[in-house]
Amino acid sequence: LCRADCLHFIMRHVKTLDPRVAPYVLPFELYDYQVETLRWLEERLGMKQDAFLEKSRDMGATWLILSWITWLWLFQPGFNALIGSRKEEYVDGLPDSLFHRIEFILKALPEFLLPEGFDIKRHRLFRKLMNPENGNAISGEATNPEFSRQGRYTLIFLDEFRVWAWAQSAWTATADSSPCRIIATTAPLTGGGNLSA
Repeated sequence: LCRADCLHFIMRHVKTLDPRVAPYVLPFELYDYQVETLRWLEERLGMKQDAFLEKSRDMGATWLILSWITWLWLFQPGFNALIGSRKEEYVDGLPDSLFHRIEFILKALPEFLLPEGFDIKRHRLFRKLMNPENGNAISGEATNPEFSRQGRYTLIFLDEFRVWAWAQSAWTATADSSPCRIIATTAPLTGGGNLSA
């Protein structure tokens, strides 16, 4: 059931983390708008189209996208993703970084859902996650003028793109690296940012 449907996977097994509340580990019970967003993302990937999400805090957009990417890494053959953010520590390093959230999702899963032979100490490296069962990979990169230029990816996730340095160069480079680029960015309080890129 989990392999067949990401929604079932998330609603049944994914946990999120919010240190502001008790208990701070929470089941990821999706609201209707999150279910619609998940299905919309699945359509964008299937049609090889880019996706843009303007988010506000506490909407769970980043958790949703990372849960979906984790599901693809687990179950879709030939999956290879690149995830990026404005600074390296937001990609991997801080407790709230993209890779730490993926690691949290994986650690909360029942063992039967993990890849055969998976050892988090061996397969979860700095800015990289390898699936030993099917060869899938998730890589990470911080914003830079050559972002994504060395690889080919099923999808690329650009988190908080509005505040990236070198946004125009990164956006141009990603066009040749993946047919599906997903931007999720917090709406600005005032004008500005990189959304014209």
